[in-house]
Amino acid sequence: MDVDNFFFGVQAALVSVVDTLRVITRFPLFIGFIIGFGVASVIHAMLSAEHIRFVPAMVLSDPSVSFPQVYPAGHGGTFDHSYTAYEKNVKRMKAIFYGIALLIIILLMIATFALK
Repeated sequence: MDVDNFFFGVQAALVSVVDTLRVITRFPLFIGFIIGFGVASVIHAMLSAEHIRFVPAMVLSDPSVSFPQVYPAGHGGTFDHSYTAYEKNVKRMKAIFYGIALLIIILLMIATFALK
């Protein structure tokens, strides 16, 4: 019995998502703003990163895990780059990406609830 309610809940959630996407596609300026802001933020994050190919590892993993990937140890086993400077850069990049995600969610909620 509880499984039936779960499936009905999933179905209702998917219908809500489809309705939201239909509403959003009616506003091309809204979609353009979201895409433009996202692209600008990603470009800003890429320009602020020293090693562009490690940006996903920097954003998605712990700084202590991604630091040896970005800056491998030298001959003596020491690192040539400061960990605190790297950690500060990672925090800034995470804030940029989380800010993008939060803004997109807020804008989607505003667009969804304003039209109902």
